[in-house]
Amino acid sequence: MDSATYMLFIYGTFEGHDEVEYFCMEVMATSPSVESLRYVIENNNNIIVIFDSTMEPHILSTELLTFMINDTIKYYLLYPLDKIITAHLPEKLKDFIFKPKELDMNLKVEYIPRKPKDFDLDDVLEKINMGGLDSLTEDEKNFLDDFSKWFFFVIFKLETSLTLNITHEKINYYQHWRNTTIHKRYP
Repeated sequence: MDSATYMLFIYGTFEGHDEVEYFCMEVMATSPSVESLRYVIENNNNIIVIFDSTMEPHILSTELLTFMINDTIKYYLLYPLDKIITAHLPEKLKDFIFKPKELDMNLKVEYIPRKPKDFDLDDVLEKINMGGLDSLTEDEKNFLDDFSKWFFFVIFKLETSLTLNITHEKINYYQHWRNTTIHKRYP
């Protein structure tokens, strides 16, 4: 069989860049099924491996299965690179995959989560008053949804209390606490 180029998406729980490098260079690259190899590391957990092989697809699949089933790799997808119908990728990544250069063996991609917007409850309520719920953005709707869950929690916790004094400072403090706590748990 002639050599064919394949793309392998690996979704894993690697413990950092070094473990990904080891897997790509010591496990994948030394496999008899792989002739040449390039890879993209995404957020130190997931890998896109582009490689050439002369093996028949069903034999290649069986060979890969021998080292792809483990605690680190949760699942993977393999298909010939020339069978891709469409791909929405950043330009740098697209060039790395589809216009390879001899010197480029790997690429590291990290995504920075977008920072949640801070909203003022009075402003959002005024916007609803002026234009209705349909006038809100998705972020504003999420803000109200989160706020209502928190407010219900506070009411529930303070149901035996005679007065409920919630100030903007307390609300802002809660929002700040919640955002920093969530970002610590889910960076």
